[in-house]
Amino acid sequence: DSFKQLLDTQWRKHKMDEPFFVVEVGAHLGGCILFALAHLGKGVKGVAIEPFQPAAAALRRTALANHLDDKLLVVEEFICAPNDAGRRFVPQQRTTQGMPWSNQPDWNPEDASISSCQGSTDVGVEPCVRAVNPEATCATLEDVLVALKLSRVNVLRVHVLGRELAVLQSVANVLSEGKVGAVAVAIFGAQEPVSLRQDRGAIARLLMACGFTIEYGGLRGADAAAILASEHGEGIPEGTSTLVGYWRRPKSSRDGLWKSLLQSSNELS
Repeated sequence: DSFKQLLDTQWRKHKMDEPFFVVEVGAHLGGCILFALAHLGKGVKGVAIEPFQPAAAALRRTALANHLDDKLLVVEEFICAPNDAGRRFVPQQRTTQGMPWSNQPDWNPEDASISSCQGSTDVGVEPCVRAVNPEATCATLEDVLVALKLSRVNVLRVHVLGRELAVLQSVANVLSEGKVGAVAVAIFGAQEPVSLRQDRGAIARLLMACGFTIEYGGLRGADAAAILASEHGEGIPEGTSTLVGYWRRPKSSRDGLWKSLLQSSNELS
């Protein structure tokens, strides 16, 4: 498992007298971040960023039941790209038979049309409904980290149903300054509906521009980026896979290049 290997690698590298911070954006019920807290040793701390209130509440209950609540902070924030900061988003989800936390909702700008989600009459498809969560005013991940006074993140995981690029754009300055040791980003196969809005190639370019060495599908660097940028998803497995990146300080001769790439990636949203 790519995420477990990433955790183990970063854990071995960190100074044992310092806290080890894992931040997950789109934690939902917390399977990955709770695994990190239980799997790693003393000193690990977790921040789970989950905007959907029923899921955030369920995550807190699970942490408490497993005696991990002293290691985990659950933050109810919707993370968006810098140019959307302050905009309000509304959650929408399929009806869930009284368990609103069981499925992640989709989020749409408050002023955007959601007619395609409402009133579906397809056989076997339940209509989308407004979730119990109120509208959320979105923030950048950088602003959230600053508010938490979190100056160093050992591992950042992002799994937000196709909005991964926006999250990374919202923390690009922090990434390029080497304040995040490693990242794990969810990548969706072509058959997944959310893959239609995920620009995998732009994600790879942004991470490389920020000084990360990326790995995906057994490939590294430019070879991994080429797979991710394939027009029709050739080489991308079905379901959800993980792109990982390890921060490496860019050589001074490359500073102009990676700053230019970073600017180009930010302009895509």
